[in-house]
Amino acid sequence: MRYITCAIIREEDKVLICQRPASVTNALKWEFPGRITGPHQPTKANLSLKIMEELNIDILVGRPLQITQQGHTSPEICLYPVLCTLSSGEVALLKYVQAIWISPAELLHFDWVDEDRSIVEEYITYVKNSTPQSAIKEAFLEILIGLASFILVKMFFNLYIGLLITFVLLTITGIYSYYTRKGITKRPMS
Repeated sequence: MRYITCAIIREEDKVLICQRPASVTNALKWEFPGRITGPHQPTKANLSLKIMEELNIDILVGRPLQITQQGHTSPEICLYPVLCTLSSGEVALLKYVQAIWISPAELLHFDWVDEDRSIVEEYITYVKNSTPQSAIKEAFLEILIGLASFILVKMFFNLYIGLLITFVLLTITGIYSYYTRKGITKRPMS
């Protein structure tokens, strides 16, 4: 088994991508930096050192994203993307032509090295499924709507009708939040 490792370096809501030079294989294609190829998964120190050599920045090496097999090239290749965070330093182009920070939504607009295409898709899925801040905001909104509606209804109706209306409003808000998180939209009328 041969591992191809790369670092998905994040800062706030952006991710760092790098463009390969014109003089190498996969010229001017984009990739995640820190490419290490070897028979074993690299250590955190190896990946951190590789990023320092390529970009002159310090990173905090986190956990692997999702290890995937590249069956179309060889069943022996295993992609090993690692989630990292920028710790310090300014990006220097020691190996690459360009290095830019982009949002996850922009990742699909670039011409990627073949191995990194599946990593891009996996990372986009990871970002969509791990938005705890928006879930917290939605839960807070639901509680706020529930309290406000209960107080307003209680002032004008009796307790039981107030509870019923509050329950209906919270249910509608919950359904809306669910469909918003899942990205489900109505089908257009034909």
